[in-house]
Parts: sequence; C-alpha cells; structure tokens
Amino acid sequence: TAGPTYEFDNSSINNVGAMVSMPLPVLNAHRGLVLQRQAEKARAALDLRQVDVQIDQQIEAALTRLAQARAWAETYTRDVLPNLDTNLKDVQLLFDIGDPTVGALQILDVQRKAIKAHDGLLDAQFEVRQAVADLAAALGDPATAVGPCPAP
Repeated sequence: TAGPTYEFDNSSINNVGAMVSMPLPVLNAHRGLVLQRQAEKARAALDLRQVDVQIDQQIEAALTRLAQARAWAETYTRDVLPNLDTNLKDVQLLFDIGDPTVGALQILDVQRKAIKAHDGLLDAQFEVRQAVADLAAALGDPATAVGPCPAP
C-alpha cells in the first residue's frame, strides 16, 4: 500500500511525506496452516489404522464363521447322514424279514429323520458358501467367493 503521511510532534515540527508499506513473508511461515495440515495428516493416519483394524476383525470373524460352518457340514457328512443311512437300512431289513417290532411307521420315521438330516446338510453347505462370501467381502476379492472351477 502507498499513501501520504502527515506528522506533528511536540516540538512544533510538521512532517509531510509519502509512505509505502508492503508485507514481507519473512516472518510469516504460515505456521497455522502447517499445524492444520499436520493435524489433518495425523487424523488420516488414525482413520487408516482404524480401517485396518476393522478389516482385520472382519477377516478374523469371516475365517471363524467359515471354520465353524465347515465343521458343521463335516459333522453331517461324516457322522449324521451315514448313521441315519445305516439305521434306515437296518430298519428296512428288519421290516423285510418280517420282524414284528418294526412297522411301516418306524421306517417312515427314520426316512423323515434322514430327510431332515439332508435338509440340515444343505443348510450347513449354504452356511459355508455364505461364510466364503463374507470372507471374500472382507478381503475385497470376489474371486475368493468363486473358488476354483469344478472338474467336468
């Protein structure tokens, strides 16, 4: 900025002149902006850490769910269904040879239990696929949910 000046002091001296003023950024290091940007950087680092922790927790939860679902499906395929199939064959054999303690209702009951067990296996297999999808979402990799191509 530029402009005229007038000054009168106690010794009755009048001074008239011109004044030029120009801000020099020598002492202004924009400290406020620097501190603001440092705070924003620290906040972004904390946000990143929070997202990393959330992702780790989601992956861990998905892996736990997948392990539980696989164990559930394995129990059906290893224990429940073979036992029910054996029971059904035994009851059918007893019925075929004419055992008076075995009737059609017992056969139907074992068949109903076998159907419910197969339904439970389907639920377990569905849970496995859901857990795989959750894991794929947590990993951010849709190929995880697809898995390898089945053999023809």
